[in-house]
Amino acid sequence: MDNIQLKTDTRFTYSYRLYCSPGKESDPLQLLVAVHGNERDAKGLLEGYEQNANHLAPGNYAMLSPLFPAGILGDGWEQGYKFLHEKDIRYDTLLFDMIHQLCHHDLHLQQDIPTFLLHGYSGGGQFVHRLFYLHPERITALFVGAPGAITVISDEHHWWYGTRGMKKAFDLHGGLDLNAMKKVPVMMLVGDKDTNDMVYSKKATEKFLATSSQEALDAIMGRNRLERMHILYNNWKQAGLNVQLQVIPGLGHNGARVVPNAAAFFASLA
Repeated sequence: MDNIQLKTDTRFTYSYRLYCSPGKESDPLQLLVAVHGNERDAKGLLEGYEQNANHLAPGNYAMLSPLFPAGILGDGWEQGYKFLHEKDIRYDTLLFDMIHQLCHHDLHLQQDIPTFLLHGYSGGGQFVHRLFYLHPERITALFVGAPGAITVISDEHHWWYGTRGMKKAFDLHGGLDLNAMKKVPVMMLVGDKDTNDMVYSKKATEKFLATSSQEALDAIMGRNRLERMHILYNNWKQAGLNVQLQVIPGLGHNGARVVPNAAAFFASLA
């Protein structure tokens, strides 16, 4: 099913697919959430998982992909969802509303599926690794692919460059829950040819650059997706998270190519 309007905020939609491995009809239903990148091809992402379902562990799956439109506030800003918060919009809350609607209205379940596999590549990779900071208890396993911008675990840098002030920014009851994060297996993936310089937009960096330099920002974040993936991996390793990094030889920036890798990672945990 495609382009289902979200009841709690009709500006947003989601799509979903159901997949059942032969002979596994009685197995519990698992939820897999796949978040689009800047091109916003939510349906294409789901089709990629349908085509690579044989790489998943045998079982029953509901695969959900949200659609977060560009310029939702009329300002042409395409990046808002990647940072989870855009004026009065909380994208984490929207995702959980979609999961609730999928479970109760579309699938007629008695309750929400409490945890889920989470996939994000490129802009989706930005969304999912920041969602992990806020809600690790909801995530069974996490795939983070080639984000163009990263948030490191650091009290030295304010959100979104680091995690300082995260509790206030999102009105959380607690701060970063490293103990919960350590329980979640994580795969990071990037191509060794994903080396085009990534320049942050002025809107995304104006707070940092008001008191520091572009060189300082590059030192924290790296200059391209390959560097940034290594920086985030090393940061999470130092924090004691259960994370692995896969660098694909010859691969540039191609989200469709990595779906089999993500599916195989999720299958390895079954």
